[in-house]
Amino acid sequence: MSTRNETRKPTRWMKTAATAAIYALAIWSQAGEFTLVKTDTDKKVKIYTYTGEIVKSDVDAYKELLKQTDHIVVGIESPGGNFLTGIELGRETMKSQGKVTLVVVHAYSAAGLWAMGDKGAQFLNDESEIGLHLPYMPKDPLTDGQAMFLGFKMGEYLNEVLPSEEIATNMMADLAEIRDSHPKTAMRVWGKAGKLSIKD
Repeated sequence: MSTRNETRKPTRWMKTAATAAIYALAIWSQAGEFTLVKTDTDKKVKIYTYTGEIVKSDVDAYKELLKQTDHIVVGIESPGGNFLTGIELGRETMKSQGKVTLVVVHAYSAAGLWAMGDKGAQFLNDESEIGLHLPYMPKDPLTDGQAMFLGFKMGEYLNEVLPSEEIATNMMADLAEIRDSHPKTAMRVWGKAGKLSIKD
């Protein structure tokens, strides 16, 4: 995913172990939870999967995992969830560069925002993807004030994680265009090969 190459890349051991573990456990992990997959005490690395919808309590759980060892790898398989929590997880990831590696299986909506917080995030395979859309409420529509606030929060975050303000602005404009011409759940999606698409 990364357009930035200055970050520490995961070692071959981390990639191999993460791939095997995420394939094995992504389906069986409980929704909205971090599941420990593997520990290497010599290398002081722990590998986790995160599956399910993102909720506010995930931030505290993530902070605890980051304290437990020198490095963690987290495989993300999530449809999204709480928008502001996704941003908070992304910011915690940015603060912990070099201590955490995110491996994307499918990271949509809030989970996509989280994944963008890791400059060195990896796609698990050619089918893996990140998807983003402008924030919306599943049931009740947002008021104009709520939409403006959440749009500001998303734009502010994209400015932090993307290489330039121009790229962040262009991404916000693209997401607005998708929202205006597709169902509100439609996402801009990209994967390992960098090909862009829209997923309704």
